[in-house]
Formats: sequence, structure tokens, C-alpha cells
Amino acid sequence: MTNPSGSSRENAFFKQPGENSNIAPVVYRSDPSKSSTGWDNAKYFQNLGDPRHDVGSPQRNAEQEFLLQGMVKGAMTAAARIASKHGLGIAVRPTGVLAHMGIESGNPTKAQEFKNKTSKELDFYLCDELKWEDIGVVVHYNPRVGWSSGARPNGAMQVSQSPQVTDQEWAKKRAYIQNVRLPWLKTRRFDERLKFWPKTEDDWGKLRDLFRDRAREFAEEDHEYRFGHYKEHAHIEGPYIRLKVRPDVNMVGDHDLFGFTKDSSDALILDTTFPHVQQALQESLEFQAQHGGIWNWQPREPFHLDIKKKIMGAHSPPNGDPLLHFLPTGILRAAFYVPTTESIESVWNHPSATAWKSQTFSGKGK
Repeated sequence: MTNPSGSSRENAFFKQPGENSNIAPVVYRSDPSKSSTGWDNAKYFQNLGDPRHDVGSPQRNAEQEFLLQGMVKGAMTAAARIASKHGLGIAVRPTGVLAHMGIESGNPTKAQEFKNKTSKELDFYLCDELKWEDIGVVVHYNPRVGWSSGARPNGAMQVSQSPQVTDQEWAKKRAYIQNVRLPWLKTRRFDERLKFWPKTEDDWGKLRDLFRDRAREFAEEDHEYRFGHYKEHAHIEGPYIRLKVRPDVNMVGDHDLFGFTKDSSDALILDTTFPHVQQALQESLEFQAQHGGIWNWQPREPFHLDIKKKIMGAHSPPNGDPLLHFLPTGILRAAFYVPTTESIESVWNHPSATAWKSQTFSGKGK
């Protein structure tokens, strides 16, 4: 169902019991802004980051660069307004830069029904059907050699493969990448465009890990999208998974809520105590929250348990990616999830955690 404006829908979990229950409609269509949020709110963006470092200092610059890479500006100002209005902190997972243009162009963000990840450069080696310009959108494909989306139209049944890949399947895929995919990419000079090009065993290890993740993802979700719980919400187009209400355009990464903190403190609190804030984030055309905070999620299915474990471990010091933490005071800072205290703390509270700086121009080598 959609609201009268046609911008929102009730997803598969709307007011349903279980681990994924969603309390309010979610946005699936928004019109691109006709004005520049960065221009209209220039002072806010000039002051991003923890005020312990002066604006213009190398530390503040690095933090600002990291924050701006993690979220589109419209969503930033929307989250800041909501945090200030309701007097609590909002922690959000960074969204890859590759998704930013899609979000600002009005593409739907990744809906709660879909556990698939957005594509990255490494997917370009595993899926021949993925287009260069679509890196960053939500994909759904089987990475094994011989798979083709054309062999599996939307209504066709197929014997499902195991979610676990064998060493032989990976060896076959690696040989295919080396002998077929890499030469094809090189003739089109993708080796000059791609930041990642497999050379070392560590590189091949990264591809192997993603190969396993994509194979499991496909096996766990494909039947559900075509014939199961989400068939009324999902549309499969080639190697892409789309919303049935918007079958003509790909989904991009969403602004994924991590959790909420009390007042201006670092302590995480359950979002069930303030559903009106969750609803405000889901109704925001700029932010487009698709579900509650991952910290509050209590999955039961093994596949979902693994997803949460991986996400929770990805944002802790020393090597994790910081979260974007909006404080009700108007401060937006880069912050880590600290599991020992169940809190969100400024990256500057953890001086030995410097890996995140390498993702910024100002922080590289410092």
C-alpha cells in the first residue's frame, strides 16, 4: 500500500510480528531537490566534526572528509534536525560514495525486505552482467561459473544450489577470472580505472570471501524473492533486485540506522522507547530510513544472525569504519561502536584507531 502522495509504502514487515517488524510506512519515491542543501546550510557543513579540533586543522579536515563521504548532504541536515528536535543522538552507518548520486537523483534506497548488499568494485570481477555504471546498486546474482540471469526468468523454477561453495567451485571461478574476465577488462582498459586489480594472494582472498558471501546470499534469498514471502515486493531484472513498485530503476544503498543514544551521552538506548523518532526518519524524503537501528535488531534466523554479527563488528576500533553520530546539540561527529560499554564514542577517544584516516585526503599517512 502507498500513501496518498504515492511516495511511501507499507513494506512486508509493516506491523507484523517477528524480528523484522516495521512500525511505519517507508519512502520508495522522492523527487530530486531543486536547491543545494550544501549552499543553503553552508555554516553547518563548515562546522562538521568534533569541536575538540579547530576548523581547518588536519584532524578536523580528515573527519569532515570522512563524514561527507558517508552520507548525502540532504540526509545529514534531515537527521540533524530530527536529533535536535527530539533531544537524542542518532548513529548511522556510512553509505558508500557510489550510492550518493543515485540517492540524490531519486532512486529508491535499499528496502528492508532485501538482505543483498550493494555492489562494489570486486563484484565487477564476479559478475559479467554487472555494468560499470551500476557499481554501487543492489545486486542479486549467483557468482558461480555458468550462471546467467537469462536462464532464470522471473517466473521460472530452478533447482537451488547450496549456500556453501566448495573449493573446486572457487578454483573454477578463479581460473575463469584469470583467463577470461581479466583479459576482457584489460582490453577495455578497466585496469586503468579500477582501484582494485587482483595481484597478490591477499587480493584473491578478498575475491574468494565475496564469492562465498554472494553465493550464500543468492541461495538464501532467491526463492523468497521469486515465490516466497517477498514476491509481492521484489522484481528481478538481470543481476539486479528492484522494488516491484519501481521496476524500472535500481535500488541504491540506504542510510542505514545503527542505533540511538540518550540525550548528548554516548550510551545506546532501545529505539522502542521513542517510536515517533523512528517514524520521523522513515517519513523523511531526504533520509528515507527503511527500518530501525541494527543495534536493536534481534534476529533469530542463522543467516540474519551472521549479517548482524558482521555489521556490528565493522564499526569498532581499531580497524572498523566509524559511524556518523548526530548529537542533539547540532554536532555531527565520526564515532566508533564500543561493544564493551554498548556506547558510541568519538574516534578521537581512540587515538590508536587510525585506519579510517586512510580513506581521507587529509588523513592519509598521518
